[in-house]
Amino acid sequence: MGAQQSTTEADNDLNTEDQILNKYQKQTLKCSWRHMSKGGESSCGATIMRRFLNKDENLKAVFQTSALISESNSHHDTNKHREDIVQLLHTVISNMDSPSQISEICMKIGRDHHKYKRMGLKIDHWDYFGESITETIREYDGWKKHRESLRAANVLVSFMIDRMRAGFSQSDARTNLTRTKSARDRHTTTGKGGSKKKLERNQSCPIKGDRKKVEDGQNKARRVLPIPPQ
Repeated sequence: MGAQQSTTEADNDLNTEDQILNKYQKQTLKCSWRHMSKGGESSCGATIMRRFLNKDENLKAVFQTSALISESNSHHDTNKHREDIVQLLHTVISNMDSPSQISEICMKIGRDHHKYKRMGLKIDHWDYFGESITETIREYDGWKKHRESLRAANVLVSFMIDRMRAGFSQSDARTNLTRTKSARDRHTTTGKGGSKKKLERNQSCPIKGDRKKVEDGQNKARRVLPIPPQ
């Protein structure tokens, strides 16, 4: 009775958050991931990374430039990303009951990778990353035997990539806003400085028209005053 109540409460907790996949899809994904991992998680990450880099020559340049800036070699940098990819997939599979947590993780990845934009990373490259994951999934026998798990994987990967793109765009918008604010502040500071100089110039040097009025007034006063007798 207690176990049944506990299960019911857990189900109710899940219902409070919109789910990406149904219960059966989650089960098939977990089983397929276990089967996929038996072939070597590092092999899975390497395959995804290799496919990703082959999608666009510019991506290779991004990682090479990143390695130069961080004073590491590109091979080490690529290996690190392979491990990160495997860890990401493992985390996502383990948290399918919490789409909000998956969303937060993926958006952070998108934000963290915005720094690579100046090296050539584009928002559309995230789509290449998603394609690389789904293409790699199809290669493993465990996924071929369960078409439902493949469909579920496509839905899950699409959600992940959508969140990564959102995080990348969010950082892009913040960067543009900061640049605009900085430019506006510089313009305002320059404007204030120019107005101050103009005011100082006007105070120290009366304009020509005002000087002429003063001289005319003095001449008029001389004409009005009586001439003293000789």
